[in-house]
Amino acid sequence: MAGGLFDAAKLRIQQLNADNYFMQSHKVQLVLRAKDVWRLVTGTEVKPETDAAMLKFETRRDTAFSCILLSVHESCVAPVMNMRDSSAISAKVKSEFEIVSQASIDALLESYQYMRMDASERVLDYINRLAVIEMSVVA
Repeated sequence: MAGGLFDAAKLRIQQLNADNYFMQSHKVQLVLRAKDVWRLVTGTEVKPETDAAMLKFETRRDTAFSCILLSVHESCVAPVMNMRDSSAISAKVKSEFEIVSQASIDALLESYQYMRMDASERVLDYINRLAVIEMSVVA
């Protein structure tokens, strides 16, 4: 059944930035896992000893590098542009964006939690206000 197939090569995700890092970084990780290069990024895969295996390893390392660098929005790529190691790039992007992104989500969730319907407000208007916050958290 064609409808049930998943092709990581055709997957499109938003590029990472400080506003969307929390959600999009998980999607980038899934793409890296689908391309079988995630262990290279985490450093848990060791370099092989044979020349033939080393060539394949280097090709996969280049794939990981490209995927990570292409996943970062061009306005945020300056701190990692000259790096060549996918692990270092991933760590730098995480340190740059993770705290800002999580703080934004926490603030939105807090405003969502304490939002109350005004006595003069229509139910539909209140639901729309809640939906705006929900879409901000999901985005």
